Amino acid sequence: MTDHQRTLFDDAEPVVDHTCDVTVSLSRSTDPASSHAAAAQHVASGAHASQKQQVLAALRSWPGSTSKELAARAGLGRFVAARRLPDLEKAGEVRRERYADGRECRWWVKSGPGER
Repeated sequence: MTDHQRTLFDDAEPVVDHTCDVTVSLSRSTDPASSHAAAAQHVASGAHASQKQQVLAALRSWPGSTSKELAARAGLGRFVAARRLPDLEKAGEVRRERYADGRECRWWVKSGPGER
């Protein structure tokens, strides 16, 4: 990275998706410029919002799935489901239940306001 690029991106704010009430950070201020550009393109193209809707629709069809199961059943990329589910959780759309071992969790669509 050149000195000019370093100056431009050292204090860069994370790229966020403002399409929902919750701000979801798609890149960190410490990420390289290419990550910020990719995150901005992902949001601007509508792909981020579209992926969230695909994952939410799939979870409605297969409640209680892990992200891996959901991706396989819905034909989504493994990491699409794994990354969009926490985004949906922050937005209050879904909830997770962890197994006692803490390694795997199942996801559920929230049924209404106030559901935990």
